[in-house]
Amino acid sequence: MFRDLRRQGEWLQSLGAALALVLVLLVIGLAIVHLYLSGRIVVEARRLQEMREELYALRKANSGLEGEISRYLDVRDLIRRAAEMGLGPAEKIVAVEP
Repeated sequence: MFRDLRRQGEWLQSLGAALALVLVLLVIGLAIVHLYLSGRIVVEARRLQEMREELYALRKANSGLEGEISRYLDVRDLIRRAAEMGLGPAEKIVAVEP
């Protein structure tokens, strides 16, 4: 009877040691995953900041281009530039029919 209890005790000790090893490995695995994900968050945050800066620069350039386009579409400016090039309204229009 004591031998059976001793065997059960040894078996429980070996089971406890195995469970402790599994728990230690699990904690180490979780720590590695945590470190990896933390590193990815830092990298992605840096990338997001660069993309925001690029977006700001593109919006600024777009605003400047919209202003330039609106200047070229101004009728008075078009008439002035046409006059500078020697262009003006047609004086005589001839329609040719077949």
